[in-house]
Amino acid sequence: MTTLQQPAELDLTTPAPTGKPPKPAPTVQQRLAAIGVARLPHGIRGDRQLQALVEWAESWSLTLDPAGACTHWLLNHGRCSFGCNQPDHTRPLWAQRVTAWTHHGQPVLLVARPDRLTGPSISQLASAARTADIEVAGIGWGGVAEVFVQIWRPGAEVEIRGHLGRTEGTA
Repeated sequence: MTTLQQPAELDLTTPAPTGKPPKPAPTVQQRLAAIGVARLPHGIRGDRQLQALVEWAESWSLTLDPAGACTHWLLNHGRCSFGCNQPDHTRPLWAQRVTAWTHHGQPVLLVARPDRLTGPSISQLASAARTADIEVAGIGWGGVAEVFVQIWRPGAEVEIRGHLGRTEGTA
């Protein structure tokens, strides 16, 4: 009579050896490509700022959209009939070094990093605040002290926070 032995306890937490070396972590350049950055936004300098940009975009599940540049793009589902990308189009004073971001292909955010905000540019932002959610901070990507204006499509920030399981106080 043959006795059956109890099988050894299986460790399901450790992957089975495949004989292949583990994949290396993606490089910053690969991560930039994954978030749609083919060319660095103007004013991004140094590895610290670059790393912070990548981590920020990944943490929000955002992708850069080089076609976006204005609130018309943001509020009209990625369309602008005002020629905001044209060189002769007058931009608001706060709209310097603008990057446009999408979430699952939908326009959700403009980030502007103007040199400064003055009375007229603050008035323009106040006007834009009637149709969009605006946040102005003094710290940008990588902890750089700069004006950092985030203009969210109405409700988009809250919607993304919900998808990511975040509360209001978490970034």
